[in-house]
Formats: sequence, structure tokens, C-alpha cells
Amino acid sequence: MVTSAVVFLSASVFSATLTTPCAAYEIRYDRAIALTQGTEGKLRPVSVTVDPSKGEIAITESRQSAIHVLNAAGIETFVTGKFAHLSLPLDAAVDNTGRLVCISKISGWNNTIVRLNIYGEPEEFHPVSPVDNWNPNHLTILQDGNYLTVDMNSGFLVKHDSGSGQVIWSRFVGDGSLHDISFGKPCELPSGNILVPGGRLSQVYVLTADGEFIESFGRFGSAPGRLIFPVSIAGGPDGTLLVLDRLRHKILIFDESFNFLTEYGSLGSRPGQFYHPVSMAADVNGSIYVAQGYQGLVQVFNVLGNREN
Repeated sequence: MVTSAVVFLSASVFSATLTTPCAAYEIRYDRAIALTQGTEGKLRPVSVTVDPSKGEIAITESRQSAIHVLNAAGIETFVTGKFAHLSLPLDAAVDNTGRLVCISKISGWNNTIVRLNIYGEPEEFHPVSPVDNWNPNHLTILQDGNYLTVDMNSGFLVKHDSGSGQVIWSRFVGDGSLHDISFGKPCELPSGNILVPGGRLSQVYVLTADGEFIESFGRFGSAPGRLIFPVSIAGGPDGTLLVLDRLRHKILIFDESFNFLTEYGSLGSRPGQFYHPVSMAADVNGSIYVAQGYQGLVQVFNVLGNREN
């Protein structure tokens, strides 16, 4: 089978199309999200998530220590204020009950899971620490409503019960000997399997719903289909997977068997370009949201899939 990739560039619209005998995928730039400016007039979005059931978008903005919530139409509906008592929030999501759940700093340098009520005020929620110096960086709300976190430096995954805060299970990605890897945000597939971007390992790890290793995919390099620093994963159309590579400044598309299909993106500051993107999420309508902390914006793209040639 012969596969070809064609990239079209313009001042306002960028697209990448892969042609196969039966299907093509294309990513197009749509717009940048308008977020409420803080008192300094600067933004630094460090994570973005989408609630798959309601389509609500949560954007964590570290410079103002705030979480922005947008509806499915992309309109900002809520921003946390001083009553949230957040300190350097790293990641946030809307859980199955509509509450905000985030990773935030507490005493010293440790992070923990913090949950806010509908008014943006902290709830009584005390997640049990699985080990001394537990220090999560990324958070995912699983299909069963429970919380999955990962320590980006060690790859320590922990699943917490959303009701009691008890630890359901904890695992290392690898044998626990890895350090300073910058593992990315976990993603749960419809099958229940978990994907973890390997950061400096230039791979994506595939785990069971209980955190047991199945396989990994990805090869180091800058050629099409290769990975240098994967930081985020999202589900695309037709069972495809979208992988965000921070150092290649691209979104890569893989099929459900982890075969590379095509990629999109280039380094730059124009609309549709990337500069060290840090987080990505996708909704059921094919919209992709990419947070770029250094540039202080979140861009929206549309992915078109399974088009007949």
C-alpha cells in the first residue's frame, strides 16, 4: 500500500492530509480561545481538558492560579477566584458530577488533588497519599468517575476513589527506576486501556485499566511519524489517536493499532503554528484544543477524518 502526505500552508489556514486507498485525515486551524485576562494582562495556560459527556472545557492558567471553564460552544462561563485558594495549579478537569478537580500545590513543594464545588470553593476531599512525598502533576477523570494522576518525573500512576479518596491502585510506568522523564498527561481509551506519553523517552506507553504494561509505541527522531517529546494524547475520529509532541511542535495521528498516519504543525507564532505546546484535548465533534503556555493562548483545530477519496 502506498501512502503519501501533503502539507498545505497559508497565512491563516494550515492543513495536513494523508491519502490512503480509502480514507484521508485533515487538521485545520479554526481559532484562538479568548480567555479572561488576569490583573497582569498575561496568561500561561498549562493544561486543557474536555468533559466527554457535556463538552465542557477546563483550562488551567498558572500565572494567575486560575481555572477557566468554557461550555461546548467555547464560551467562557466561569473563572475561579481567590476563594478557590489555588496555589500554582498544574492540571484541572470537570468530573462526572460537574465539580472542578485539579492538581494544586499545598504546603512545601508537594502537590495533591483539590476539589472545588460549583461556587469555586474547596470541598472537604482528602486523597490518601500512596507513598511518602507523593507528588502528582497530571490528572485524568476516568470513565468510571474516579481520578488518575501521574508524577511526571517518576511515572508513578495512582487511581483514587472519587468518593472516599482511597487509593484503588498505584503503579510505576516502568520499573520505578526512571527519574526526571517528564511523563505527560494520561489518556483513557474507550476500551479502558490507559496511554501515558513518555516525554524524554520518546514513546507512548499502553497500559491496562489496572495499570499493567501492555506495549509501547513510538521511535525517536524528527522525521514524519517520529517522536521526540510527547506530552499529551487525545482520541480522534474513527478510533485514531492524536499525540502532541512538544519539541517537534506537531500533532501526530496514529490509527487504533498505533500505526502512524500523518502529522500536522510547524514551529512559529502565526495562527495554526506551535511554540512548545504543553497540553491537548479533543471533543466528540472533532475539535482539538492545544494549550501553549509560553505564547499564552489556547488554539482550536478541527480534525476531519474518514473522508472517501
